Parts: sequence; C-alpha cells; structure tokens
Amino acid sequence: MSGILIISDDLTGATNCASLLLDNGQHIPVYIDTDLFTSKVEKIIFNEKILIINTNTRTSDRNDVIKIFNYLKDLKKTSKERIVFKKIDTAYRGNIYLEIEILLKILGGSRLAPPLLQ
Repeated sequence: MSGILIISDDLTGATNCASLLLDNGQHIPVYIDTDLFTSKVEKIIFNEKILIINTNTRTSDRNDVIKIFNYLKDLKKTSKERIVFKKIDTAYRGNIYLEIEILLKILGGSRLAPPLLQ
C-alpha cells in the first residue's frame, strides 16, 4: 500500500492516531478544517502518504454527517492504494454506524480496514 488515511470524528482521536505514527519521523498532517479538506480533498490525498482527517462529526446530526462525508466521495478514485481507517471512540460515542455505512458505500468495502479503536 502506498499510504494511510485515518478518518476521525474528533480532534482528540485524530491527534492520538498521529502520535502513534510519529515513530518514523514523517510529517503527519491532521486536517481539522472541514472547509479546507472538502474543497481540496483530491489534492490533499494525492500529496500525503499518511493523512488524518478530523470530520468533527461526533455530536453532529445525521444530515450534517451525510453532508460532510459526501465531500469524501472523491476517496473512491484517489484512495486506490491507500488503507482507510475509521477511528472509533473507546466509549463508542458518535455516529459510528452511519459513518462506516457511508465509507463502505464510498469505497465499496474493499479499502476500508477494520475500525481503529483506542
């Protein structure tokens, strides 16, 4: 695989994942501004080997989650050689089922790794 994409629903989870990957000394961006990654998702994904996106959807309602994750639909064509992880809160808070359901539709299930629980 040429890269890793981690999608987290809050900043704590996103930065926690980044800290786990810092061993190799790589630059690991954590995108926290949904306007930034929604307008430039394809460019961002092509340029980063390890990418972490904070969708900030932990407390969002269903319609907001769908709207934000719809911006990630370009993942299907840009994540061919990328393992995609969905970071899950240890207390199972958030819209876990909905977010995984959307990612499975976007990626077809073949590129989505088991959820990252920590």
